[in-house]
Amino acid sequence: MLFKEGKLEQDNMRRALVSKSDLYASLRREMHVETFDDVEAAYMENNGQISFVKKGRD
Repeated sequence: MLFKEGKLEQDNMRRALVSKSDLYASLRREMHVETFDDVEAAYMENNGQISFVKKGRD
């Protein structure tokens, strides 16, 4: 997990070799937004891609 409950998970990002810039670029590309305001979580998938979960999703 790279982002959870409004916080960047710096240790996990470091282990996954993902910079803050990489995470924000992926956020813009995948979610078409500039901030994490509507994001509940971000995950590094096995294939190396980053996926995002929107807030309010059940």
